[in-house]
Amino acid sequence: MSKPHRWIAALSLSWLLLGVSCAPLSTEPASSGSSTPAVRGVNLAAHAKYECASPPNYWGWKGPEHKDTGRLADGRILESWADPEGKHFYALPSAAGWSEVKPVVIVFDLGMARSIAGIGLHSLLSPWGPYWPAEITVMVSDDNTHFQLAAPPLSVAPAQLSPPLRDDVVQAAIDRVLPQKGIEPTTHWYRTDQLAARGRYVALILMPHPSTGVIVLDEVEIHEGRADFQKASRPKQVFAEGKGGVRSYQLYGAMGERVSRDMAALKEKIGPKRNPARHAGEPVAGPGGLGNRARPTTGAVHKEFPGDPADQRSSPPGV
Repeated sequence: MSKPHRWIAALSLSWLLLGVSCAPLSTEPASSGSSTPAVRGVNLAAHAKYECASPPNYWGWKGPEHKDTGRLADGRILESWADPEGKHFYALPSAAGWSEVKPVVIVFDLGMARSIAGIGLHSLLSPWGPYWPAEITVMVSDDNTHFQLAAPPLSVAPAQLSPPLRDDVVQAAIDRVLPQKGIEPTTHWYRTDQLAARGRYVALILMPHPSTGVIVLDEVEIHEGRADFQKASRPKQVFAEGKGGVRSYQLYGAMGERVSRDMAALKEKIGPKRNPARHAGEPVAGPGGLGNRARPTTGAVHKEFPGDPADQRSSPPGV
């Protein structure tokens, strides 16, 4: 084995000994299916106790009269943009909202280990963009300390909502032109039954939509699964730092991405296996046989949306 390849093997082994897979934690959210299923069986979250790692801080939640008393699990939802008195969905004490909290973490206590088939969230398309999470990670635990993934992260697409939305309608909200197009804000369910997990504690790790930075919910469901889910195996990775294991989870993802970039950079520098006889006379590579080429850099592409939602996050217009 050549020196460069021995170096890669050593790097891989060192990360494995630290309990980190050399393959990065999946950054491609899984699809929850082409349509949003109805609730299947018992809603385990109904009237269950839960804790928010970060207290709701958006709009109506700034007042003491909106202190949370279990609103996300009381079974009451508002199926319209405003109630009969004209108060908007996000400003009501029945809803919980977060602005610039990344991620939002909610941990439910189901009272005992239960089989889990899926989750549901009730949110809305506001005049300023989506108030549902862009990505959801579900974690499970038996002791509220050691959490494991129930499934790969789930992306939330407009077509997966109930009722479904077209992308152009969502973009109109992001562009602040819903009224000009004669479209009213609407409420929607996101539901998935793609889980096969078990646990007493269920942590929802929610990332806001990049166009708004806001999440607003007025109900959360946890759908009961089949009895054989109690025997379902869990991933080896355990996340024990932070509420719902979120700090460990974020660190694990960051380390996995870093290792992936390092491995890709090394492979780029090493290149394909060479025949010394064919490449006689070529310049000798630098230390370790890796050469002296600049290391490639990678980074996420950030898409700028029209308009600046920042001025709407704490004081939405028209309220």
